[in-house]
Amino acid sequence: MNVKTPVGLSQEEWNTVTEGLESHTSTINDYRKVLNLLHTYDNGRLRITTMTHEDAEDYFRFLDERQESGTLSPNTAHRYKATLRAISARIESNPHLWPDYRNPFSGLLKNEERKRTEYTMEMFPSPADVASLKAVLPKLDREDALILKFMMNLGLTPSQIQNLKISSFSGRRRHESGPICVHLEEGTFLEQTPKLWKESSYYLEGYPVRYVRRSPGRTITWSYTGTFCFSEDFEKSLLEYYPYTGESTDTRNFFLTSRHLEYNYRAMHHMLLSACQTAGISSCITPYQLSRYGLVRSYLMDEALRENSQELRRQLMSEDWIGDWKDRYPIPQRIQIESMQNTLGEDSLLKIIGY
Repeated sequence: MNVKTPVGLSQEEWNTVTEGLESHTSTINDYRKVLNLLHTYDNGRLRITTMTHEDAEDYFRFLDERQESGTLSPNTAHRYKATLRAISARIESNPHLWPDYRNPFSGLLKNEERKRTEYTMEMFPSPADVASLKAVLPKLDREDALILKFMMNLGLTPSQIQNLKISSFSGRRRHESGPICVHLEEGTFLEQTPKLWKESSYYLEGYPVRYVRRSPGRTITWSYTGTFCFSEDFEKSLLEYYPYTGESTDTRNFFLTSRHLEYNYRAMHHMLLSACQTAGISSCITPYQLSRYGLVRSYLMDEALRENSQELRRQLMSEDWIGDWKDRYPIPQRIQIESMQNTLGEDSLLKIIGY
């Protein structure tokens, strides 16, 4: 009987991997899902049957980044990693199909705890390459240019781009006034407190948070919704792309590929590769590198506005920055910034944007 075989494995290989699991359909479904995610990552360059230990470390860093950005929960990220290790162990135990195979994920889940991301400057694009990319934005397709602006100016992650809805925008409806704004799920953060969630200052002071759960050890998990408001120049770009931005309550995706499919990571990676070639950038910037740059840039812009630093504000505003923050700077993003500073040094943020 033909079953749904994941990308990158033959029917025989899939049957071998799942042998003995016929009564565990949920495990088989998990195996299939995790393998499909792995084999479509980074334009499909990885295959579990040929991966090296370095490839496995690279993919685990990608999962860590998704967890840092709030697009994967800690439990889900850990489950994906453990599942990949289990699948590889099954492959390793079948040398008749995979001779000399060694589990590339072995040893990467030490103590079963996820390590915090250790940032390096190589995880960010060079300011010169970003400047070259910005210079060719007028030559690009309107949708592609807008996606790149969201990433390099505001720091939207690939997952946020993919999940952005038309209804995520507000500001032009009859009961509202002011600039167009976008409302984004910015991930989760933890609060150590003995209080009930309704007694927390985050709830009482009106932070844009949603209670998720309370864990052992007096820890509350909050989900944070960030609101970002756009300058008039950027509003024009939004309205040229979609005239009803900020007005429509349509729940369809804001960005779609030319085939009317979700603008997923693979599509963004391909688009960015093409844009880098147009800009003459020899080593292509990845979507996550550009998003990290945008996160740093938006954080510094927020600081410049609050501290009334006109010099830094002019530097950042000179290239069509995305307006002011409507509420507070998102806590999950601030935690990321603090992690960057702890790893790279206090002056690292200015170096990242070339200031």
